[in-house]
Amino acid sequence: MAQLTHNNENPGHTLTYNNFPIGHPGHLTLQNQSTLVNIVRSSPIAGNYRFGSTIGRIYIKNTYRYPYTSPEMVGVVTTRELFFS
Repeated sequence: MAQLTHNNENPGHTLTYNNFPIGHPGHLTLQNQSTLVNIVRSSPIAGNYRFGSTIGRIYIKNTYRYPYTSPEMVGVVTTRELFFS
């Protein structure tokens, strides 16, 4: 959610899900990035994404260099956390 909020508030300086600086509320460790990949990969929105390497990178179709956190991804992760935590 912190990533989505940051990017909405800073349209000229959006960050990808994997390049938020350490210390920023939107920063994801490599483990958290892998968890995000696994959640999205096993969700109904998986077809919207092209999945990269085993180090936990998601590449949005046709925008390989700019993966971003979408509202749909936030919804999938939030739902997963609510029902499986």
